Amino acid sequence: PGDLRCCLIVAFMMSFLGSVLALSSTIHAPTDGSEASTAIQEAVLAAKPGSTLILPAGRYHCEWTINITSVTSVLILGEAGAETYQLYPGPLVRGSSHRAMFALSNCTDVTVSGIVTTGPNTASTEPGHKGYGVYNATLYAEHAFSILYSSRISILHCNVRAPHGDGVYVGGRSTDIAIVNVTVYLNGRQGMSVCDASNVTILDSNISRSGRSGIDLEPDGAGWVVQNVTISNTILDCHLLAFPSIGAGLVSDIVIENNVISHCASPWLEMRGSVERRRSNWKVTGNTVNFKTGAVSFGFVSGVVFRENLMSVVHKRGRLWVSVHFDNVDGAEVIDNFLEGSCDPPYSEVNSTHIIAYGNNGTIPC
Repeated sequence: PGDLRCCLIVAFMMSFLGSVLALSSTIHAPTDGSEASTAIQEAVLAAKPGSTLILPAGRYHCEWTINITSVTSVLILGEAGAETYQLYPGPLVRGSSHRAMFALSNCTDVTVSGIVTTGPNTASTEPGHKGYGVYNATLYAEHAFSILYSSRISILHCNVRAPHGDGVYVGGRSTDIAIVNVTVYLNGRQGMSVCDASNVTILDSNISRSGRSGIDLEPDGAGWVVQNVTISNTILDCHLLAFPSIGAGLVSDIVIENNVISHCASPWLEMRGSVERRRSNWKVTGNTVNFKTGAVSFGFVSGVVFRENLMSVVHKRGRLWVSVHFDNVDGAEVIDNFLEGSCDPPYSEVNSTHIIAYGNNGTIPC
């Protein structure tokens, strides 16, 4: 299902790109250091459906949010060397800043491709966090791309540098979102967040020096839902967990496949639902973890597949430890993984049923 969804999204993007190239125009915005946000925003809002807007090579100073609201069937295409940048944090309103670089709201069939965005964040010098993006609780919502209440949105081939918030944030019941070949570096909060959305694909991307987590699947509100998300062929380097998924709402039908976790806190994946909002259908396959890690954890979920992953397990207090922990899980498979140094059987469980494990290598009898 994950491979099929990726193929369908790529096919849609190619069809969309071909259809809009017929109507192209250039965004005229200053590159002399004066404020360029308004000029870019006005050009996008004035675009007719089916238009391609080309942002020429140059550096565009954008201290204000580029608000893209109620736009349909538009491609925003950056030429090589097109960069939007911010020098300062945004203004605080009631104690926090929600400025973004690009804020898409109530949009349909919009693609942003080939743009570099540079924020004002810096690398931390604090022990234990050195070299990662600084997390500032008043600036956590300063995202490079914010997508709300929108459908069929694609962020392609973009390079995100140093936002105080997330590289890409998706919420507001958005649907059919593709994030492909996006690089996020030195962000303050998460590399990417999916908080209230469905049919989201994150493919061939790279998150490095993330100040907090890698890709967060976390519906903060009880009525929020994260569903049908595929994360594939992505590299993650973050200060906290690579794939956290706690939150108050449902998170179901998730595929995390063929990713490389080069560095993060232990464990690299933690998912926990609740008695009231039990989650379902998590598939974690073919991932490689390049450091010793604690057990990944699944809680209050039905249907887990943990297969063909490669990881090395850290020993807890000098003792052997398991690779996967299940808490109130119904139906799980731990199959054909390479789990170096893990106990055999490679899982522990609390109040869980219908768990099978076989074909795992690298384990040690406990």
